[in-house]
Amino acid sequence: MNLENPNPGPSRVLTGLVIVMGVLIIVGLAALVTVIISRHLHPEVAPPHEVQRVLLHIGGQSRITNIVPSANGDVIIEISGQNGDQRVAVWEPSSGRISAELDLVPTP
Repeated sequence: MNLENPNPGPSRVLTGLVIVMGVLIIVGLAALVTVIISRHLHPEVAPPHEVQRVLLHIGGQSRITNIVPSANGDVIIEISGQNGDQRVAVWEPSSGRISAELDLVPTP
């Protein structure tokens, strides 16, 4: 028991841990700033996207009446013809093709 100094200072282990934590904080902050500056100076450029052409044959006086995106990523295209007939085409942008067509022809 130390009677001269009843309240001894922090232990050497605790002091060492505080110094190590301070160094780790400084190193982590320096790494974060380096990454931010590096990404700002050298932004990643996305490769050019290849354009896909899709042919959807619309005859005569037909016209597209509606284009609706579906939940799974496909695009539903409604086409109205001159005789009152209608057609629905399903386009898959991921593959760039028409996956289905449905002809709706009015009955007399």
